Amino acid sequence: MKKIINYEKEIIFKTTIAEICSISLEQDFTVDDNCFTGDFILTGEYKTNELSVNKEPFIYHLPIEYELDNGVDYNSVNYEIDNFEYTVEDDVLKVTIDLAITYDEVGKEVLPTISEEEINNEVPIERDVREEEVTINEEKKQILTSEFNDETFTTYHVHIVGSEDNLESIAKKYGVTIDDRKKYNDDVNLELKSKLIIPESDND
Repeated sequence: MKKIINYEKEIIFKTTIAEICSISLEQDFTVDDNCFTGDFILTGEYKTNELSVNKEPFIYHLPIEYELDNGVDYNSVNYEIDNFEYTVEDDVLKVTIDLAITYDEVGKEVLPTISEEEINNEVPIERDVREEEVTINEEKKQILTSEFNDETFTTYHVHIVGSEDNLESIAKKYGVTIDDRKKYNDDVNLELKSKLIIPESDND
């Protein structure tokens, strides 16, 4: 589980801010009793006058408290600063912080993450292959034969349509009728590189 906490704070300086010379952000947090507490620690240097060579240091502790959802596994809680921005206006330093908190929930199994690349590359397809034969196991055969009421077909071909194919040439190639082909393919129009399921009779 991941949540983003948006934190904003306006810091009024006691002197004029002519320029922020450097700024850094650290954090010091604890997790206890279903509560996330701690401080953002803001440090840096600034000039009170643009022409000045002297730099003044500053440090501010910005407290934060956030109540976590019930069922959080406290040992799994991690946090990091996701984004940090600041602006200066009228001697006021305004900071905006996005804090990312990740954690596991008690009693829920953490499933492995599958990347988009792994999903998109399950099985490579060779486009120059015109057909492949698929043998159906007994369990799948019973489902198919009960659906189509024809127990004579036990083997199927997957035909990839070529530029010179038509309904008659495909039917002739596999020794089936056009009606047989239509039983397993909803469309009648042949599109290049589309796949057709062709039944093979046991009598062949």
